[in-house]
Amino acid sequence: MEQGRRTNTIVLCGGMGKRMQEETHGRISKAELPISQPLVSGSSEARESVVGMLVRALARLRLVQTILLLTSNKWVAAHTELAALLARRYEIDVRCKTDHSTGDEFPPEALATLTEELGRNVDLGLATILLNADMLFSPQDLHHFMTSIRDSQPLIAEGVSDASPNLGIYFFSSDLAWRHLTREIAAKNVFELMGGLYQRVPIRSVKIDGPIYDCGSVAGYRQACKDGREGRLW
Repeated sequence: MEQGRRTNTIVLCGGMGKRMQEETHGRISKAELPISQPLVSGSSEARESVVGMLVRALARLRLVQTILLLTSNKWVAAHTELAALLARRYEIDVRCKTDHSTGDEFPPEALATLTEELGRNVDLGLATILLNADMLFSPQDLHHFMTSIRDSQPLIAEGVSDASPNLGIYFFSSDLAWRHLTREIAAKNVFELMGGLYQRVPIRSVKIDGPIYDCGSVAGYRQACKDGREGRLW
């Protein structure tokens, strides 16, 4: 990893797919989705949110400085409280900021905020790990991803698996000419941004074996809950 802990993390918490919005009746965000886990005694269950499990895994690695929950206007109040709770619980700097979007899936309004946050990190000499809040990775998977980055020192890296070409986990080096690239690409949405980056920057693929839980899908979330209740998670 670049210069020890010279790395920040951005977790995208705002959008949620239509099917999961229907499943949750729009009453809870994807970051707050609860995962049950047995207590040590085995007599009852404890719960942690999906994003809480990501924060816990990152805190254990001690490789990142700040975790930013980037969220929509709809959830900014709830996620600000959640960030403060997780910061106290796992003793790591967790913050929250709105991306000025409505909370739909892949909101185009969020692009300007995301590119600015990435640019700010580059200006400060900080690398960035970008994560989607509803993708659940183990501490071992995150450690493998970061170790691979440290060893290969790419400008951009993405996590991949045999099951999915896109796991929603990316690395952006502080050596990127980020502001020049984004001006040149002039993307209107995240798909245009990533397509433009693929054309201009070598992007390293890092294979992650998992298990990986896509909690943005009903099936993936239910599997994570089942494995959590049975003590198979971390």
